[in-house]
Amino acid sequence: MEHKSWLSLLLIMTMMIMFLVLRSQAVCIEEERKALLEIKASLISSHGYGPDVLVLPTWVDNGECCDWDRVKCNKTTGHVTNLLLKNLKGNLEDDMSFESKDPSEKLWPLNISIFLHFEELGSLDLSWNYLDNEVLNTDIETLSRLEKLEILDLSSNFQIDNDILPSLTTLVSLKNLQLWKTWKAWIFPAATSMVPFSLKSGSGVLKANMAKATGSKDIRKALIWCNTMMWYKGFDMNFWLLEWDLGDNI
Repeated sequence: MEHKSWLSLLLIMTMMIMFLVLRSQAVCIEEERKALLEIKASLISSHGYGPDVLVLPTWVDNGECCDWDRVKCNKTTGHVTNLLLKNLKGNLEDDMSFESKDPSEKLWPLNISIFLHFEELGSLDLSWNYLDNEVLNTDIETLSRLEKLEILDLSSNFQIDNDILPSLTTLVSLKNLQLWKTWKAWIFPAATSMVPFSLKSGSGVLKANMAKATGSKDIRKALIWCNTMMWYKGFDMNFWLLEWDLGDNI
């Protein structure tokens, strides 16, 4: 009798442990899973690939999206927090050289507003996808509604230039913005809303204020050539060449 009681107690404890383990592994949010599948579908349809092409192979209908490649979720809430969508075209053509492609070719007509489904998104990597101003300017300001978005990587898209800057400055939650290898010069107007930052190189540190200040220490123009990496709240520049117009009384 005591043996049966002990077995019953063991069974109850085992079930409780399994329940707690399952609760600690939050499941994917259905709305976000559907949005991820829309991203995959847009990539495939834009190039006319058939269903047998292995594009994002772990992203499947009725799958647990928190277990998919390139996706990280909050283990408690199940919301997507990180999306690594770097070089999605590379999944299709591993030998592709972006530098040798026709710069007018668009590899992915991405709908930026799709990311609004990920309310806890903190990091978004869209590098090496040949996105351009036309694609990004359409909806990128809507990303300002993602209050937890701190990291945005648009590097190596080659066709991004100053036209996108006003939209980028609306993303006030960003702490890390990467724009290296966009093949364009960057000109920051005086009326930008960017926070104070510093520029670092091997030869020293140059600090400046890009807030909406007026007066002689307001940056009037900063010309930043390609092959740079830029950061909000501490821009760390690699291989940088700068031309500054800081006014008369710096």
